[in-house]
Amino acid sequence: SGTLYSKEVVFKAAYWLTKRCQVVIDWNEPLAAFEVSILPRQDPFNEADLAQLVERFNADLVDFTTRQLIAQETKDIRAILLAKAFANE
Repeated sequence: SGTLYSKEVVFKAAYWLTKRCQVVIDWNEPLAAFEVSILPRQDPFNEADLAQLVERFNADLVDFTTRQLIAQETKDIRAILLAKAFANE
């Protein structure tokens, strides 16, 4: 869903799979959702390989979403800490 995961999160999760497979991301306007296809680079996937890649992709979506939330929630604190670290006192 385009409302559940940001574009940045989807692309980050896809990036980490690109060594193992090709990831194609499309935007489905009527559904307002990303469509993600995981394709083999050379040899076809068996069911277990594909299931493992989908599981990894889903875990990365949660991971990068959590990181994005934490970054948003702590941006003011990080800015204060950086300002104090470089202040000439």
